[in-house]
Parts: sequence; structure tokens; C-alpha cells
Amino acid sequence: MNVVYRKAIPEDTPACLDLRGKTRENAFSVEELKAIGITLESWQSAIADESLPGYVGLVDGELAGYCFGDRETGEIAVLALLPACEGKGIGKALLSLMVEEFKALGFKRLFLGCSSDPKVRSHGFYRRLGWKPTGEIDAAGDEVLEYRPSQERTVDSFIPPAPGGPLQSEFEALVHDVRATLVSEVGPLLDGIYLYGSVARGTAEAGSSDLDLTLVFRDPLTAQDSATVEAVRKALEARHSEVVKIDFDIGSLAEALAPKNLYSWGYWLKHHCRCIWGNDLAPHFERFKPSRDIALAVNGDFGVVLRSYAERIDQANDSIELQRLQKEASRKLIRATNILRADEDSTWPQTLEDHAWQLLQRHPSVKPQIDFFLSHARSPTASGEAFGHRLRAFVDWMEKENATR
Repeated sequence: MNVVYRKAIPEDTPACLDLRGKTRENAFSVEELKAIGITLESWQSAIADESLPGYVGLVDGELAGYCFGDRETGEIAVLALLPACEGKGIGKALLSLMVEEFKALGFKRLFLGCSSDPKVRSHGFYRRLGWKPTGEIDAAGDEVLEYRPSQERTVDSFIPPAPGGPLQSEFEALVHDVRATLVSEVGPLLDGIYLYGSVARGTAEAGSSDLDLTLVFRDPLTAQDSATVEAVRKALEARHSEVVKIDFDIGSLAEALAPKNLYSWGYWLKHHCRCIWGNDLAPHFERFKPSRDIALAVNGDFGVVLRSYAERIDQANDSIELQRLQKEASRKLIRATNILRADEDSTWPQTLEDHAWQLLQRHPSVKPQIDFFLSHARSPTASGEAFGHRLRAFVDWMEKENATR
């Protein structure tokens, strides 16, 4: 059985309407849907204008199920699956993809309506995936459930996909200028331009977030080329106050595709980056499952990087620079704790809070330190000396723990 998941398009609507009448429970015919205001035209229009984004699952090229959500409210509007495709993880995958999209758009509350009858299949299905009763009843008489997972879930045991969906309007001009300027100034050298981080996820805050980009060049840059790229970065940063700074992560095509870099570059491009220009390398890689090998490939350099931050914090001359460095160091440290994950862990942390939760399941004694760094990842208040002391001490502890693995 070959299962493919993708974003829904208006042309999927006829098959979606047909499938809705074939579900095992809570089936609706085309006529019944029309009676409550859902028609072929209205559904197609909602997909087209992205007010009802969704995902479809195709088994051997045929529609097996779908999940759609209300982009205005964060409600999971419908999850439907053919009876023959139940119990194969397809419904779980579709729901997880929709959850990831809404989280990337910045929703803090995701909810859905579900039967309160324990005999109904959906009753246990949603609860096992982290959906909790709110005590509310919706207009259809269903119980309202909210998504409250104890930790980040995976999609069919795979790491969640890279962010998608439209960019926040306040950053559209910035991204357009960055793309156009890079193509104009160094286009012949470039293979692809990728967004990652809060702007890519749709969770950035104007005036306080960074713009993070991965640039893949056709060949390794010469010293002169590197200087040109850095000059472009500084010029862009100087003319865009929407972000605190602009970062370029740079690599070559050969480096990105090298087998030895599968767990670093391959994972990064597949699960964190969205291509905004050029050759998208993500399709070159299969989806990755959670593993400590990936954590080590991405953050195995934590000791060197974090000690470098400590030195720069010691030398910071003004409060703005000090706060920026403390935020960056705190975030790097918290994410780097993923290297201490258990080999058998099947979940994959996405947010800083997910990383903290995962670490504390195995090392509850470091909660005071983790709480400190979580706080400083958002709003730094410590002196440079106090922060540097805590940072070095925690890095020492992490290195000792990692050495015992």
C-alpha cells in the first residue's frame, strides 16, 4: 500500500464529497451536506481562498481520507476516512498534519467537536492523541475537545513536516526583498533559498523576531563571494526594522547532498526549511524518524557553540547586545538537550517547552536550571556575569551526561 499525503486543492472537492457519504460513522450524503450549507462550490471556494485549508491522503493514487480546519478559529472541521483504510495510521497522520499547519500559523488553541459516546470510534481516537474534553457542547450537540498533548507527537512515527501555509502579512515585503536582492546580487551562484524559524512557521513577532535563511550555493564560496554575501546580508538587515537581525546559514550543493550529512543537512532541509526560490532539495530526502543520531548531528557541537556565547556575553558592551546573546544562547542550550534523549524515544520536540519537558522526564533535578534558561530565552534579566556562570555550569553538566551515553 503506497500512501501519499499532500495539501488539498479545489479539484479534490468532488472526491471529498463522495467520500463523506461512505464513512463508517457520521456519514453525510451530498444532499445532507447541501442542507447545512456545504456544496461543491462553497467547499472549492474555501480551499481556494485558504479559509478551509486541509490535507488529503491518497492510497495508490485514490482518495482514502482527508482533514480540514477553519483558518479563522483553529477548529478541526472534519476528519474523514474510508472504512477500508481505518487502522492504518492514515487518519492520525492527516490530523497531525493539520495540527502542525495550525500551530505554524500561530494558533494557541485548537479544538474540535466529537461524540461523547465512548462506543463511537472517534471518542477514544482523539483522546489517545492528546485531545481533552473542555466540558463544552457545540451547536451540533458534540463535546468540544481541545488539543493538549503532554509532548510533541509525530506523524505516523515520522518527525513533523516542514512548515507551510501563507506568510504573515507583515513579513511578506521583507521576504520578497530578501529573495529579489539575493537573486539580483548572487543569483548565478545560488542553488536555492530557504526560510526557517519563526517567519517560516508563521509565529514571528514584528520588531522582536529574527529572519533565518538557509542558502545553498552551487559550489563552495570563495573568500570574495563570501564577502559579497555578507555585504548583502548587512544591507538587508539595515533596511528592515521588521526583524532584529537577518541570519544566513550557508552551504554548498555537494555538502547538502553528501551521504555523511544526511542527518544534519538532509534532516534540516526536509523538516525545517521551506524553499522560496530555486531548486528545492527537500524531495531528495525521505521523511526522517526521531533518532538520537539526528540530535547529535544537529547539536553535537553544543559545547563549542555555547562556550563561544559565554565569551561573547562576557564582552558585551551594551544591554541590547547582552539580551540578544542571552536569548540566543538559552534557545541553543535548550534545543541541544535533545542529545540526551533516550534511544527508544519515539516523539520529537518542536518547541522550547517540548525540549524542556523531554529532558525533565529523565533529569528532573535540573528543573531550576531549565526554568532559568526558558525564562531567558524570552525575557533576559540576569547580569552577564551571572548568566555566563550558569551557562558554563550547565554545559559542563551536559558534557558529562553525554559522555556516559
